[in-house]
Amino acid sequence: MRKADIGLVGLAVMGLFGVVRHNVVRRSREMGIRISLGASRGSVVGAQLRKGMSLVLVGGAVGVCLAVFTTQALSPLLLGVDPRDPLTYCAVVGILGSVALIAAYIPARRASRIDPVQVLKAE
Repeated sequence: MRKADIGLVGLAVMGLFGVVRHNVVRRSREMGIRISLGASRGSVVGAQLRKGMSLVLVGGAVGVCLAVFTTQALSPLLLGVDPRDPLTYCAVVGILGSVALIAAYIPARRASRIDPVQVLKAE
């Protein structure tokens, strides 16, 4: 793998992490309200993970479809690389999916440990 490829993967990972993390952090007030009404911390974290990962799954499906069509159009420029290499697609989806799961889990867990009264007083 070339340095430019590693840089592009790193850029994609940082962008995905930032977007998913922002989406979860933005809902910290909602998490505080749910916990103050009696929801367990585990169910609140699980709900945030489901919301975060649903966005990632839709984006991943659209991205894979676009990648398949784009690589077919660019196949003359790909020297020595199969445009429909399933190992490459699985690796990219696995790496980005793992990063998205971590990006959703860490802030959701942190927000679930905050005292609900402090979250509600903040605004």
